[in-house]
Amino acid sequence: MQTINITAHTEDASQIEAIKAVIKAFKIKFSISKITDSAYNLKLSLVFLKLLIRLTTLILWL
Repeated sequence: MQTINITAHTEDASQIEAIKAVIKAFKIKFSISKITDSAYNLKLSLVFLKLLIRLTTLILWL
């Protein structure tokens, strides 16, 4: 199993719940930690967006 780190810049708790629901639907193990560093990491955010796009595409194909 490979571990990846994903940073999501959410605006409220409902966005976190939506992300968790998608990841749970694909039966992917995950953990959430709160990061207090306010530095914006664009590379990780783009990786996260690509992951969400791929997951959404998979859902649409089902």
